[in-house]
Amino acid sequence: MAIIYKVKQASKANKEGKKLYHPSTVHIGLVTTAQMAKEVAEYSSLTAGDVKNTIDNLITVMQKHLVSSEVVELDGIGTFRIRLKSQGKGVENPDEVSPKQAVPKLYFHRAAERNITRSTSLWGLLGRMEYKSIKQLRGSKSVQVIPDPEPDTDGEENGDTDHGV
Repeated sequence: MAIIYKVKQASKANKEGKKLYHPSTVHIGLVTTAQMAKEVAEYSSLTAGDVKNTIDNLITVMQKHLVSSEVVELDGIGTFRIRLKSQGKGVENPDEVSPKQAVPKLYFHRAAERNITRSTSLWGLLGRMEYKSIKQLRGSKSVQVIPDPEPDTDGEENGDTDHGV
């Protein structure tokens, strides 16, 4: 198992006028909720249906708390919250502020490498990953690339920041 990357040239030049190269993640598969439920069931006494039902219920409960202006923290994963992102122009009088001036955004902040309970979080694996170039893989086998819903930007992938989901 390895994180696969491709070489990508920045779309904007740096201060010296050079468009530098950087690694960009390549995704070669999509794991669905059903597949995750099946795999989690293998580690537990639950059936895949039980796990899928639990995931569905977790999402329902998370939605309930998020729309109640609460922060949801999942040990080992991270924290979810709704924030309002301003759109358009502000107003000079605070009494004129309206929800119509903002768009709700779902934000995610990953958990620390170790939780308070001292269990390793999902993010603890980041320092232990292996990396392979897409060129290395294409030389040995056929690789199906899954397109990202949002293109990455000059070294930072949109979905991989702690700013928004």
